[in-house]
Amino acid sequence: MIIMSSEVKSKILIYGDSNLNIIDGSSVWIVNLSKLIAQDGQTQVDILLKLPIKNDVLSRELEKYSNLNLISPKKYLKGAKMINDDNVSDIIGEIDKNSNYSAVIVRGKSVVSRLVKTKLKSKMIPYLTDFCQNKTEITQKEKDELSLIYNSVENMFIQTEEMVEYFKDILNIDGAKFTILSPIVFPLPSVEKEPKTLCYAGKLAKGWYIEELIEIMAKLYEKDREIKLYFIGNKFNYDLLDYKNEVTAKLEAAPNIEYIPQLPNEETRKVINKCELGYGFRSRDIDNDDSLELSTKFLEYGFFDMPTVLRKTRMYVKILGDDYPLYVESVDEATEKIYSYFANPDEKITNISEKFEAFNNQTIYDNIKKVLDSYASEKSGFGFKRLKRIFR
Repeated sequence: MIIMSSEVKSKILIYGDSNLNIIDGSSVWIVNLSKLIAQDGQTQVDILLKLPIKNDVLSRELEKYSNLNLISPKKYLKGAKMINDDNVSDIIGEIDKNSNYSAVIVRGKSVVSRLVKTKLKSKMIPYLTDFCQNKTEITQKEKDELSLIYNSVENMFIQTEEMVEYFKDILNIDGAKFTILSPIVFPLPSVEKEPKTLCYAGKLAKGWYIEELIEIMAKLYEKDREIKLYFIGNKFNYDLLDYKNEVTAKLEAAPNIEYIPQLPNEETRKVINKCELGYGFRSRDIDNDDSLELSTKFLEYGFFDMPTVLRKTRMYVKILGDDYPLYVESVDEATEKIYSYFANPDEKITNISEKFEAFNNQTIYDNIKKVLDSYASEKSGFGFKRLKRIFR
Protein backbone atom coordinates (compact mmCIF):
# COMPACT_ATOMS: atom_id res chain seq x y z
CA MET A 1 0.00 0.00 0.00
CA ILE A 2 1.14 3.52 -0.76
CA ILE A 3 0.97 5.33 2.56
CA MET A 4 -0.16 8.93 2.75
CA SER A 5 1.87 11.45 4.67
CA SER A 6 0.26 12.53 7.92
CA GLU A 7 0.07 16.08 6.55
CA VAL A 8 -2.07 16.62 3.47
CA LYS A 9 -0.77 19.56 1.45
CA SER A 10 -3.40 19.61 -1.27
CA LYS A 11 -6.69 18.01 -2.34
CA ILE A 12 -7.65 17.22 -5.91
CA LEU A 13 -11.11 16.18 -7.11
CA ILE A 14 -11.45 14.25 -10.38
CA TYR A 15 -14.74 13.73 -12.19
CA GLY A 16 -14.77 12.03 -15.56
CA ASP A 17 -18.44 11.71 -16.53
CA SER A 18 -17.69 8.02 -17.02
CA ASN A 19 -18.78 4.70 -15.53
CA LEU A 20 -16.00 2.98 -13.55
CA ASN A 21 -17.96 -0.29 -13.62
CA ILE A 22 -16.76 -0.89 -17.17
CA ILE A 23 -13.37 -0.68 -18.80
CA ASP A 24 -13.10 1.82 -21.63
CA GLY A 25 -10.82 4.67 -22.59
CA SER A 26 -12.45 7.29 -20.38
CA SER A 27 -12.72 5.11 -17.27
CA VAL A 28 -9.10 3.95 -17.61
CA TRP A 29 -8.11 7.61 -18.02
CA ILE A 30 -9.70 8.45 -14.66
CA VAL A 31 -7.97 5.57 -12.90
CA ASN A 32 -4.53 6.17 -14.40
CA LEU A 33 -4.60 9.92 -13.82
CA SER A 34 -5.65 9.35 -10.21
CA LYS A 35 -2.89 6.80 -9.68
CA LEU A 36 -0.29 9.13 -11.14
CA ILE A 37 -1.26 12.06 -8.92
CA ALA A 38 -1.66 9.81 -5.86
CA GLN A 39 2.00 8.77 -6.08
CA ASP A 40 2.55 11.88 -3.99
CA GLY A 41 1.64 10.91 -0.43
CA GLN A 42 0.91 14.52 0.55
CA THR A 43 -1.82 14.96 -2.02
CA GLN A 44 -5.31 13.62 -1.40
CA VAL A 45 -7.06 12.51 -4.59
CA ASP A 46 -10.84 12.07 -4.61
CA ILE A 47 -12.72 10.51 -7.53
CA LEU A 48 -16.38 11.42 -7.76
CA LEU A 49 -18.22 8.43 -9.19
CA LYS A 50 -20.95 8.90 -11.77
CA LEU A 51 -22.50 5.63 -10.60
CA PRO A 52 -21.91 3.53 -7.47
CA ILE A 53 -19.37 0.72 -7.89
CA LYS A 54 -21.04 -2.62 -8.58
CA ASN A 55 -18.17 -4.19 -10.52
CA ASP A 56 -14.64 -3.55 -9.24
CA VAL A 57 -12.95 -4.90 -12.37
CA LEU A 58 -11.24 -1.51 -12.76
CA SER A 59 -11.48 0.24 -9.41
CA ARG A 60 -9.88 -2.56 -7.34
CA GLU A 61 -6.40 -1.43 -8.38
CA LEU A 62 -6.98 1.85 -6.52
CA GLU A 63 -7.29 0.15 -3.14
CA LYS A 64 -3.53 0.24 -2.45
CA TYR A 65 -3.53 4.04 -2.32
CA SER A 66 -4.46 5.26 1.14
CA ASN A 67 -4.66 8.84 -0.14
CA LEU A 68 -7.11 8.02 -2.93
CA ASN A 69 -10.83 8.01 -2.18
CA LEU A 70 -13.88 7.04 -4.20
CA ILE A 71 -16.82 9.32 -3.47
CA SER A 72 -20.16 7.60 -4.02
CA PRO A 73 -22.83 9.86 -5.51
CA LYS A 74 -25.67 8.08 -3.70
CA LYS A 75 -26.14 10.55 -0.85
CA TYR A 76 -26.11 13.49 -3.26
CA LEU A 77 -28.47 12.15 -5.94
CA LYS A 78 -31.78 13.01 -4.22
CA GLY A 79 -33.83 10.54 -6.21
CA ALA A 80 -31.80 10.56 -9.44
CA LYS A 81 -30.22 7.31 -10.64
CA MET A 82 -26.84 8.82 -11.43
CA ILE A 83 -24.98 12.08 -11.84
CA ASN A 84 -26.21 13.91 -14.93
CA ASP A 85 -25.99 17.32 -16.57
CA ASP A 86 -28.81 18.66 -14.43
CA ASN A 87 -27.39 17.79 -11.02
CA VAL A 88 -23.62 17.69 -11.56
CA SER A 89 -22.97 21.37 -10.72
CA ASP A 90 -24.86 21.17 -7.43
CA ILE A 91 -23.22 17.88 -6.43
CA ILE A 92 -19.63 18.98 -7.14
CA GLY A 93 -20.35 22.33 -5.50
CA GLU A 94 -21.62 20.63 -2.34
CA ILE A 95 -18.63 18.29 -2.15
CA ASP A 96 -16.22 21.17 -2.69
CA LYS A 97 -17.80 23.12 0.19
CA ASN A 98 -16.86 20.27 2.52
CA SER A 99 -13.37 19.59 1.16
CA ASN A 100 -12.19 22.90 -0.35
CA TYR A 101 -10.21 21.32 -3.18
CA SER A 102 -7.10 22.94 -4.59
CA ALA A 103 -8.27 22.01 -8.08
CA VAL A 104 -11.08 20.08 -9.77
CA ILE A 105 -10.17 18.14 -12.92
CA VAL A 106 -13.21 17.44 -15.09
CA ARG A 107 -13.51 15.39 -18.28
CA GLY A 108 -16.48 15.84 -20.60
CA LYS A 109 -17.69 18.86 -22.56
CA SER A 110 -21.28 18.68 -21.36
CA VAL A 111 -20.31 18.72 -17.70
CA VAL A 112 -17.61 21.35 -18.16
CA SER A 113 -20.09 23.60 -19.97
CA ARG A 114 -22.29 23.54 -16.88
CA LEU A 115 -19.48 24.13 -14.42
CA VAL A 116 -18.02 27.17 -16.19
CA LYS A 117 -21.25 28.97 -15.28
CA THR A 118 -20.54 28.48 -11.56
CA LYS A 119 -17.86 29.75 -9.18
CA LEU A 120 -16.14 26.35 -9.54
CA LYS A 121 -14.66 27.61 -12.79
CA SER A 122 -11.90 29.33 -10.81
CA LYS A 123 -10.45 25.96 -9.75
CA MET A 124 -11.66 23.74 -12.59
CA ILE A 125 -9.23 22.26 -15.11
CA PRO A 126 -11.15 20.79 -18.09
CA TYR A 127 -9.99 17.87 -20.22
CA LEU A 128 -11.92 17.56 -23.47
CA THR A 129 -11.97 15.01 -26.28
CA ASP A 130 -15.72 14.82 -27.00
CA PHE A 131 -16.05 17.63 -29.51
CA CYS A 132 -16.37 17.75 -33.29
CA GLN A 133 -12.84 17.23 -34.59
CA ASN A 134 -13.50 18.27 -38.17
CA LYS A 135 -12.91 21.91 -39.11
CA THR A 136 -15.47 21.83 -41.90
CA GLU A 137 -18.20 20.16 -39.87
CA ILE A 138 -17.99 21.87 -36.48
CA THR A 139 -20.88 24.29 -35.95
CA GLN A 140 -20.65 27.88 -34.80
CA LYS A 141 -22.71 26.91 -31.76
CA GLU A 142 -20.08 24.39 -30.68
CA LYS A 143 -17.26 26.85 -31.39
CA ASP A 144 -19.01 29.36 -29.11
CA GLU A 145 -19.36 26.70 -26.41
CA LEU A 146 -15.67 25.79 -26.61
CA SER A 147 -14.68 29.43 -26.64
CA LEU A 148 -16.69 30.08 -23.48
CA ILE A 149 -14.95 27.17 -21.76
CA TYR A 150 -11.50 28.35 -22.80
CA ASN A 151 -12.11 31.94 -21.75
CA SER A 152 -13.67 30.95 -18.38
CA VAL A 153 -10.83 28.87 -16.94
CA GLU A 154 -7.19 29.43 -16.09
CA ASN A 155 -5.86 26.16 -17.55
CA MET A 156 -6.97 23.28 -19.75
CA PHE A 157 -5.50 19.83 -20.19
CA ILE A 158 -5.52 18.61 -23.77
CA GLN A 159 -4.40 15.29 -25.20
CA THR A 160 -2.17 16.07 -28.18
CA GLU A 161 -0.31 18.85 -29.94
CA GLU A 162 -2.65 18.29 -32.88
CA MET A 163 -5.61 19.21 -30.67
CA VAL A 164 -3.85 22.36 -29.54
CA GLU A 165 -3.35 23.47 -33.13
CA TYR A 166 -6.95 22.62 -33.98
CA PHE A 167 -8.31 24.75 -31.13
CA LYS A 168 -5.97 27.61 -31.96
CA ASP A 169 -7.29 27.57 -35.50
CA ILE A 170 -11.06 27.22 -34.95
CA LEU A 171 -11.20 29.54 -31.91
CA ASN A 172 -8.57 32.04 -33.05
CA ILE A 173 -6.66 31.85 -29.76
CA ASP A 174 -3.00 31.65 -28.80
CA GLY A 175 -3.46 28.41 -26.85
CA ALA A 176 -1.46 29.65 -23.85
CA LYS A 177 -3.86 27.97 -21.41
CA PHE A 178 -3.33 24.50 -22.86
CA THR A 179 -1.08 21.86 -21.28
CA ILE A 180 -0.53 18.51 -22.98
CA LEU A 181 -1.84 15.57 -20.94
CA SER A 182 -1.05 12.46 -22.98
CA PRO A 183 -2.74 9.13 -22.24
CA ILE A 184 -1.13 7.62 -19.14
CA VAL A 185 0.35 4.13 -19.23
CA PHE A 186 2.02 2.31 -16.36
CA PRO A 187 4.63 0.00 -17.93
CA LEU A 188 5.10 -3.55 -16.66
CA PRO A 189 8.42 -5.39 -16.38
CA SER A 190 9.47 -7.08 -19.61
CA VAL A 191 8.49 -10.72 -19.97
CA GLU A 192 9.21 -13.41 -22.52
CA LYS A 193 6.76 -13.10 -25.39
CA GLU A 194 4.46 -15.96 -26.31
CA PRO A 195 5.33 -16.86 -29.92
CA LYS A 196 2.91 -15.99 -32.73
CA THR A 197 0.45 -14.14 -30.52
CA LEU A 198 -1.66 -11.16 -31.49
CA CYS A 199 -3.67 -9.07 -29.04
CA TYR A 200 -6.72 -6.85 -29.13
CA ALA A 201 -8.10 -5.29 -25.94
CA GLY A 202 -10.87 -2.74 -26.17
CA LYS A 203 -14.40 -2.00 -27.24
CA LEU A 204 -16.31 -3.63 -30.04
CA ALA A 205 -17.31 -1.01 -32.61
CA LYS A 206 -17.70 -0.79 -36.38
CA GLY A 207 -14.89 1.70 -36.84
CA TRP A 208 -12.53 -0.43 -34.77
CA TYR A 209 -12.70 -3.16 -37.44
CA ILE A 210 -13.70 -5.98 -35.11
CA GLU A 211 -15.54 -7.95 -37.81
CA GLU A 212 -12.52 -7.41 -40.05
CA LEU A 213 -10.24 -8.78 -37.31
CA ILE A 214 -12.35 -11.95 -37.13
CA GLU A 215 -12.02 -12.24 -40.92
CA ILE A 216 -8.25 -11.72 -40.69
CA MET A 217 -7.94 -14.49 -38.11
CA ALA A 218 -9.92 -16.86 -40.33
CA LYS A 219 -7.56 -16.14 -43.22
CA LEU A 220 -4.53 -16.59 -40.96
CA TYR A 221 -5.84 -19.96 -39.76
CA GLU A 222 -5.58 -21.20 -43.33
CA LYS A 223 -1.95 -20.06 -43.53
CA ASP A 224 -0.60 -20.91 -40.07
CA ARG A 225 -2.69 -22.57 -37.37
CA GLU A 226 -0.19 -21.61 -34.65
CA ILE A 227 -1.03 -17.89 -34.88
CA LYS A 228 -3.32 -17.00 -31.98
CA LEU A 229 -5.32 -13.93 -31.03
CA TYR A 230 -6.10 -12.90 -27.46
CA PHE A 231 -9.29 -10.84 -27.68
CA ILE A 232 -10.30 -9.04 -24.47
CA GLY A 233 -13.45 -6.97 -24.22
CA ASN A 234 -17.24 -7.13 -24.12
CA LYS A 235 -18.33 -3.50 -24.40
CA PHE A 236 -20.34 -3.24 -27.62
CA ASN A 237 -20.71 0.17 -29.18
CA TYR A 238 -24.19 1.17 -30.34
CA ASP A 239 -23.30 0.52 -34.00
CA LEU A 240 -22.54 -3.16 -33.31
CA LEU A 241 -25.25 -3.89 -30.76
CA ASP A 242 -27.56 -5.43 -33.34
CA TYR A 243 -24.79 -7.88 -34.22
CA LYS A 244 -23.71 -8.65 -30.64
CA ASN A 245 -24.83 -12.27 -30.59
CA GLU A 246 -23.39 -12.95 -34.03
CA VAL A 247 -20.02 -11.34 -33.28
CA THR A 248 -19.76 -13.01 -29.87
CA ALA A 249 -20.54 -16.41 -31.41
CA LYS A 250 -17.80 -15.93 -34.00
CA LEU A 251 -15.26 -14.95 -31.35
CA GLU A 252 -16.14 -17.95 -29.22
CA ALA A 253 -16.10 -20.39 -32.14
CA ALA A 254 -12.89 -19.32 -33.85
CA PRO A 255 -10.20 -21.99 -33.26
CA ASN A 256 -7.36 -19.45 -33.18
CA ILE A 257 -9.04 -16.83 -30.96
CA GLU A 258 -9.01 -16.93 -27.17
CA TYR A 259 -11.98 -14.75 -26.32
CA ILE A 260 -11.88 -13.25 -22.83
CA PRO A 261 -15.01 -11.10 -22.35
CA GLN A 262 -13.81 -9.42 -19.16
CA LEU A 263 -10.66 -9.22 -17.08
CA PRO A 264 -9.52 -6.85 -14.34
CA ASN A 265 -7.45 -4.09 -15.90
CA GLU A 266 -4.20 -5.28 -14.34
CA GLU A 267 -4.76 -8.81 -15.67
CA THR A 268 -5.56 -7.43 -19.11
CA ARG A 269 -2.25 -5.60 -19.11
CA LYS A 270 -0.42 -8.83 -18.25
CA VAL A 271 -1.98 -10.59 -21.24
CA ILE A 272 -1.04 -7.69 -23.51
CA ASN A 273 2.51 -7.71 -22.16
CA LYS A 274 3.12 -11.32 -23.21
CA CYS A 275 1.92 -10.93 -26.81
CA GLU A 276 4.11 -10.25 -29.84
CA LEU A 277 1.80 -8.02 -31.90
CA GLY A 278 -1.03 -5.59 -31.21
CA TYR A 279 -4.03 -5.02 -33.46
CA GLY A 280 -4.94 -1.37 -34.04
CA PHE A 281 -6.26 -1.32 -37.62
CA ARG A 282 -9.28 1.01 -37.70
CA SER A 283 -11.45 2.68 -40.31
CA ARG A 284 -10.32 5.77 -42.18
CA ASP A 285 -13.08 7.69 -40.40
CA ILE A 286 -11.21 7.04 -37.12
CA ASP A 287 -7.59 7.06 -38.28
CA ASN A 288 -6.68 9.63 -40.92
CA ASP A 289 -4.23 12.48 -41.40
CA ASP A 290 -6.60 14.87 -39.63
CA SER A 291 -6.93 12.67 -36.52
CA LEU A 292 -6.42 14.57 -33.28
CA GLU A 293 -6.63 11.80 -30.66
CA LEU A 294 -4.00 9.27 -29.68
CA SER A 295 -5.11 5.77 -28.73
CA THR A 296 -4.24 4.73 -25.18
CA LYS A 297 -4.02 1.12 -26.33
CA PHE A 298 -1.53 2.11 -29.04
CA LEU A 299 0.69 3.65 -26.36
CA GLU A 300 0.20 0.67 -24.07
CA TYR A 301 1.21 -1.75 -26.80
CA GLY A 302 4.26 0.40 -27.49
CA PHE A 303 5.37 0.64 -23.87
CA PHE A 304 5.08 -3.15 -23.66
CA ASP A 305 7.52 -3.34 -26.58
CA MET A 306 4.80 -4.71 -28.86
CA PRO A 307 4.55 -3.45 -32.45
CA THR A 308 1.03 -2.67 -33.66
CA VAL A 309 -0.71 -3.32 -36.96
CA LEU A 310 -2.38 -0.03 -37.90
CA ARG A 311 -3.36 2.40 -40.62
CA LYS A 312 -0.74 4.93 -41.70
CA THR A 313 -1.55 8.45 -40.52
CA ARG A 314 0.42 11.63 -39.97
CA MET A 315 0.29 11.17 -36.19
CA TYR A 316 1.57 7.59 -36.28
CA VAL A 317 4.32 8.53 -38.75
CA LYS A 318 5.51 11.21 -36.33
CA ILE A 319 6.00 8.51 -33.68
CA LEU A 320 6.94 5.40 -35.67
CA GLY A 321 8.50 6.87 -38.80
CA ASP A 322 7.48 6.77 -42.44
CA ASP A 323 9.01 3.35 -43.11
CA TYR A 324 7.33 1.44 -40.26
CA PRO A 325 6.59 -1.97 -41.81
CA LEU A 326 3.19 -2.72 -40.20
CA TYR A 327 1.10 0.03 -41.75
CA VAL A 328 -1.87 -1.56 -43.54
CA GLU A 329 -4.77 -0.36 -45.70
CA SER A 330 -6.92 -3.47 -46.11
CA VAL A 331 -7.89 -6.81 -44.59
CA ASP A 332 -5.76 -8.66 -47.13
CA GLU A 333 -2.71 -6.48 -46.47
CA ALA A 334 -3.16 -6.89 -42.71
CA THR A 335 -3.40 -10.65 -43.12
CA GLU A 336 -0.24 -10.84 -45.22
CA LYS A 337 1.80 -8.56 -42.96
CA ILE A 338 0.80 -10.41 -39.78
CA TYR A 339 1.58 -13.75 -41.41
CA SER A 340 4.92 -12.50 -42.74
CA TYR A 341 5.86 -10.98 -39.40
CA PHE A 342 5.48 -14.30 -37.60
CA ALA A 343 6.97 -16.32 -40.47
CA ASN A 344 10.21 -14.33 -40.52
CA PRO A 345 11.69 -14.10 -37.00
CA ASP A 346 14.77 -12.29 -38.32
CA GLU A 347 12.55 -9.37 -39.37
CA LYS A 348 11.02 -8.84 -35.94
CA ILE A 349 10.76 -5.23 -34.77
CA THR A 350 12.75 -4.79 -31.56
CA ASN A 351 13.01 -2.06 -28.94
CA ILE A 352 9.94 -0.25 -30.25
CA SER A 353 9.30 1.09 -26.74
CA GLU A 354 12.14 3.56 -27.34
CA LYS A 355 9.91 5.42 -29.81
CA PHE A 356 7.43 6.14 -27.02
CA GLU A 357 9.83 7.82 -24.61
CA ALA A 358 8.18 11.21 -25.15
CA PHE A 359 5.06 9.79 -23.47
CA ASN A 360 6.74 8.48 -20.33
CA ASN A 361 5.08 9.15 -16.99
CA GLN A 362 7.76 11.50 -15.75
CA THR A 363 7.07 13.87 -18.64
CA ILE A 364 3.32 13.63 -18.09
CA TYR A 365 3.75 14.10 -14.35
CA ASP A 366 5.88 17.21 -14.89
CA ASN A 367 3.16 18.69 -17.11
CA ILE A 368 0.50 18.00 -14.47
CA LYS A 369 2.71 19.39 -11.72
CA LYS A 370 3.24 22.65 -13.57
CA VAL A 371 -0.50 23.23 -13.77
CA LEU A 372 -1.47 22.04 -10.30
CA ASP A 373 1.28 24.10 -8.67
CA SER A 374 -0.50 27.22 -9.89
CA TYR A 375 -3.57 26.27 -7.82
CA ALA A 376 -1.61 25.52 -4.65
CA SER A 377 -2.10 27.47 -1.47
CA GLU A 378 0.78 29.88 -0.81
CA LYS A 379 0.56 29.06 2.88
CA SER A 380 0.60 25.30 2.72
CA GLY A 381 2.74 24.73 -0.36
CA PHE A 382 2.07 21.82 -2.64
CA GLY A 383 3.01 18.18 -2.10
CA PHE A 384 4.01 17.59 -5.72
CA LYS A 385 7.15 19.65 -5.21
CA ARG A 386 8.53 16.94 -2.96
CA LEU A 387 7.76 13.95 -5.16
CA LYS A 388 10.74 11.73 -5.92
CA ARG A 389 11.45 11.07 -9.58
CA ILE A 390 10.13 7.51 -9.59
CA PHE A 391 9.06 7.23 -13.21
CA ARG A 392 10.94 5.82 -16.14
